[in-house]
Amino acid sequence: MPFRLHQRDCSCTSFTDGLLISRNINGQIALLRIEKAKCFYWTSNNGEMINDLENIGENTVIIKILEMKP
Repeated sequence: MPFRLHQRDCSCTSFTDGLLISRNINGQIALLRIEKAKCFYWTSNNGEMINDLENIGENTVIIKILEMKP
């Protein structure tokens, strides 16, 4: 997924197993190992976050990202 702007906290649910790299606008890089049917969260501390997701695993990754309402 290309870089995108989130203005609120987000939840992410995975429909497949996978391995992802996430980069944010501050230069931080995170390795994410996701498991099918698991959910994880991003917290937007300062009101905005810009990040991307890159699939580096062998499987196609299917996820749903939801941005929380205020």
